[in-house]
Amino acid sequence: MSQSDNRAGSDWTAAAAPVPRPVAPAVTTPAAPVVTRPAVVPAPATAPAVPPPSASRTPDEIERDIEATRVRLASSIDELADRVSPKNVAKRGADKARLTVVDETGAPRTTRLAAIGAAVAAVAGIVLWRRRG
Repeated sequence: MSQSDNRAGSDWTAAAAPVPRPVAPAVTTPAAPVVTRPAVVPAPATAPAVPPPSASRTPDEIERDIEATRVRLASSIDELADRVSPKNVAKRGADKARLTVVDETGAPRTTRLAAIGAAVAAVAGIVLWRRRG
């Protein structure tokens, strides 16, 4: 009698069935703020699209594909380095802060300026009140 025949008549499969594990409850986090990114720069015109691999490709075709891939990779790395450079990150932050109080045409956003002024006055009032009390 083989081992599989021996198991067929027993309750072996029910005993060896995996025990279900408790599932951890899903953790929800507040939605992250929407961050706008600059448009993606397309690959340079010198980098042709890579054709799908085929069995009849010549070594020259393969070398051209590798070079095109290198050009696209270099372009992507340059774009990423530009995006994360501290100077550009600071500039984007300053632009975002400026756009909070000034619209795209350069006109002040009076409602936001008034709200910021009221908040500053409230904080100053609380600080002065606590110092005197």
